[in-house]
Amino acid sequence: MRKLAVVAALVAAGLAHLSQRAVDERRHGVDGSSELLFLPSPASFDLVTMGYDEPVADLLWIRAVLLFGEHQGTDPSPAWGEWLQGMLEAIAVLDPSWRTPYQYGGTMLRSMGNIEGSDAIFELGMEALPDDAYFPFAIGMNHYLHREDARAAVEWIEIAASKPNAPNWYRVAAAGLLAKQDMIPVAIRFLEEQRETTTDPAILEMIDGRITRLHHKRWVQTFESSRGRYQQKFGTDIQVPEDIARLGTPLPPDPLGGAWVLAADGVVRSSVRELELAEKARRSERGLLKRR
Repeated sequence: MRKLAVVAALVAAGLAHLSQRAVDERRHGVDGSSELLFLPSPASFDLVTMGYDEPVADLLWIRAVLLFGEHQGTDPSPAWGEWLQGMLEAIAVLDPSWRTPYQYGGTMLRSMGNIEGSDAIFELGMEALPDDAYFPFAIGMNHYLHREDARAAVEWIEIAASKPNAPNWYRVAAAGLLAKQDMIPVAIRFLEEQRETTTDPAILEMIDGRITRLHHKRWVQTFESSRGRYQQKFGTDIQVPEDIARLGTPLPPDPLGGAWVLAADGVVRSSVRELELAEKARRSERGLLKRR
């Protein structure tokens, strides 16, 4: 247990004063809680911690986690993601060898939609712990899951696989990706391992949702392959998704909770996903009309 009690009184006064003066330039012009307006300056904290950097880092981490739990899923403002990134960067300066804020903090930022900030924290983790394979792998997953950039993802995963503490499956994944470029099984396993080490409900919800969508994406790919075999066997394309079952395997339940449909673009996908795509198209069309 870190020595929080030793410096609590010392730090309380300093925090109260510095929170009013150490203004992060990114907060100017943001409406909402004063938490978004003020961030602790690592340089200023060096003046008040009197060498107790680790306990002060503890205090900042506790505050960051509590506010994350309070605002995640209830406050859509992207400013919270920027505020959390600033807190994590301050913690990294005060206690650079503490692994938890890099790993968990980067995941928190990802769940808040601050993918650039998540990358930045994982990169700080790489700088502080250069032999740790988790951080380049996590950056690779950000590229795949949130930017749909498989090429960049593979490059980061190869870096992770070269680290001395890399799990064997990282190395197997890197080799398999070079051959097949099939990221879905790798991403699912990564998220499942994250799930085992996470208790925060908001992050668990984000992970479960992402896993479910990856299973849907994999079934969509499987259906496309099955349609090729169907055409070869029957000399025609499917008319409804259920035709695929004529190959001998019943259709699985829709992971998204809807029904399989043959969409207008010729892809078999979930009715839930089809509605999402239709709504996205409508929003895009309204945006174009407003600009005219």
